[in-house]
Amino acid sequence: MMTRIETVLDASNQAYTRLPNPYLVEDNTELKLKKGYGLALLAATNTNRQVNCKFSVSRTVEVILTRLYTGAEENASTKSDLEKLLLEDQYKIINNFEQDLTINGTTMYTRWETDSGIEFVNGGTSRFYMLRTQFSLEYLETFV
Repeated sequence: MMTRIETVLDASNQAYTRLPNPYLVEDNTELKLKKGYGLALLAATNTNRQVNCKFSVSRTVEVILTRLYTGAEENASTKSDLEKLLLEDQYKIINNFEQDLTINGTTMYTRWETDSGIEFVNGGTSRFYMLRTQFSLEYLETFV
């Protein structure tokens, strides 16, 4: 999944940087948050289906995108432009994931579920906007 995210974001030639900690976004350095992305693995559920010695798992994953906000607090136009950029990158990822997501030769059912809306992250000396997008994945695991 990271490769797909990196490919989509690099294809737009925007030089995103991977966040080392997607679970506590504010703990990442400001350099990483400037234009960052991350992938958080969230809860999973056994769907109680078995196919040829494999069991089905439904897992939620979250893609995090962050961008530095450099405008003045009262500049609504600059804020709007930054929000638009985050939403455009989110759309590229949603579109790519829902087309066909395969990991290690296992075809997965992928569905965009929800997002957090635009959030504010305080990096100490700088301000950042963040967008968290959740996907539901269904895949098969082999019994060993």
